[in-house]
Amino acid sequence: MTILHSASEVLRCFSDERPELTLTDIVALRGAPKSSTSRLLNAMRDAGFLDVSKVGRKYRPAPLLTHLAHINKVDVSLLARADAAVRELVEETGHTGYVSALDHKDVIALAGHEGRHILRVATAVGRRLHASASATGRALLSRMEDRTIHSLYEKGMEVPSDKAPRSVAELIERLNLVRQKGYSEAYDETNHGVGALATVVVDPVKNLALSLCIAFPAATITQQDKDHIIARMIGVTAKLARHFNDQGQPITDTTRTRKSPTGEQQP
Repeated sequence: MTILHSASEVLRCFSDERPELTLTDIVALRGAPKSSTSRLLNAMRDAGFLDVSKVGRKYRPAPLLTHLAHINKVDVSLLARADAAVRELVEETGHTGYVSALDHKDVIALAGHEGRHILRVATAVGRRLHASASATGRALLSRMEDRTIHSLYEKGMEVPSDKAPRSVAELIERLNLVRQKGYSEAYDETNHGVGALATVVVDPVKNLALSLCIAFPAATITQQDKDHIIARMIGVTAKLARHFNDQGQPITDTTRTRKSPTGEQQP
């Protein structure tokens, strides 16, 4: 058996029910010797296929794999059009832009364009953020019904900073503001000194949602700059919505449309 076949066996051990596994878990699932499995896991970690937590030495698929899985699942037309819209916004504003999707309680960047300003937010395609504590995440969550939000966070939520929502009730208050204004914003929540503005578009036929985001160093933007970005983002998002006949329908089954074979954590 080649190392590629062995690596594929390891990756198949992960699932939505088993997003993290210890060495002992993988040995039991594969039925392979512990020593050779340990060497294989270390090689996969060094190659960027696996991450390992500091607590409990639990392995999980690295962001590279979850990013590729999302690209494979997201409708090409929706992603391509959203990416083109973000590229247009980046060229106009000079700030960094992302297209992101929801993966349970995380949001993952699928595409990114780095801004041209000297001070700018670096792109990090494949990076994960807490959906509840990011502009992109709250834009996407705003298209879910409140009862779905309660179900999603029934076991609690991560609070990465004192600027982030601390309860489901507070999160829903912020989501109501997003629904009213048509955009989401975040400052100093997941990333210190970073501000972000985000909108969302849904393809109701495929039940797919993507967020458009512009991120910037918060200290470098004026209120006039922000108002201009918001107006442009709402405009390009409305154009996308007309194309996909997005009339504000709620996302009805995110576990089916955004299901990742791995799970994991990280605008």
